[in-house]
Amino acid sequence: MKTMTTSMEPIKSYLRNFAERHQISRRETDVIEAILNEHSNIKDIAVQLELSPSTVNNHLNNIYDKTNTSSKAELVSKILAEVVSRYKECNLLRRTPRVLVLDDEPELSEGLAAILQKRGFRVHTSSNTQDAIEKVYELDLDFVVSDIRMPGRDGFDFMSSLKQSHKYNPKVIFITGHSTYNLAQAQDMGAVTIIQKPIDYEVLVKTLLENYIEDSFERESFLNLAKKYPSFSSDKILLEPNQIGFGGIFVPLAYKKGRGVPLDVGARIEVTFSLPTQVRDIPAICEISWVRDVNENGYAPGIGLKFINISEPDIEEVRKYVRERKIRAFIPIGRLT
Repeated sequence: MKTMTTSMEPIKSYLRNFAERHQISRRETDVIEAILNEHSNIKDIAVQLELSPSTVNNHLNNIYDKTNTSSKAELVSKILAEVVSRYKECNLLRRTPRVLVLDDEPELSEGLAAILQKRGFRVHTSSNTQDAIEKVYELDLDFVVSDIRMPGRDGFDFMSSLKQSHKYNPKVIFITGHSTYNLAQAQDMGAVTIIQKPIDYEVLVKTLLENYIEDSFERESFLNLAKKYPSFSSDKILLEPNQIGFGGIFVPLAYKKGRGVPLDVGARIEVTFSLPTQVRDIPAICEISWVRDVNENGYAPGIGLKFINISEPDIEEVRKYVRERKIRAFIPIGRLT
């Protein structure tokens, strides 16, 4: 399998600028870099940097004081805002991402819009699905961030109407205060993901950017893909037509190669697959979006994999396959055939 690696220099460049502006020391910068490398607790950071937990805690408190933040989540959110600004300054984005926020409560949509605008996005709002559909036709949108539960036509009704004419753009991200909605079903309908309320703005901003940045090098830099990930299967995955979406794939559990392969939601793995119309290998780094262990309501056991990094020629082949067959799923749900 082809291994995807990248230099960390662009991320370190953003971090150096951030550290200089806030007078953060070299060792404190190492702590921030460990957080960005997915070490989320003090003990993990201490092991990574060969420091005591109390020393790491002291460094964190100094960082919070210097950056006027109070938590790791708030710190990372502030750094992400710097990344958005830096992308715009360097013209690495083709244009400012355009987002429509759909919520039947105007104060909520306006509040979310204000937060995203501070992060560098161009934002519009709608309070009902009909107005949102009209704005999709009027505006060149990249995303719709939509509440699910609304009076009259809900978020799923909106997406169903949207996908009749706009199958792939704008991408839809659902937000909800209810835990009853099924992510696999939402992604099968074409949604990118579901984010629970109260909204973690760091997660929302990262989700928007990782689904907007298309240049493979910039994606590697932004998503910090500097390490090798475990391979899900020792064999090439031969996909069926109903296992391919425009944002990822469904892979039957039968392909899993051993007990050492993680099956945790959010884990990153490497896969090699081929489209039904081709025999050549397509390697990709993917993130596990959801896991189904057994047959369930006519759905096969397997995992939903979201593309994290895949070469530009390969993703174009996937998109061409999806467009020609009018597939609307972001990640297919894995229906039994």
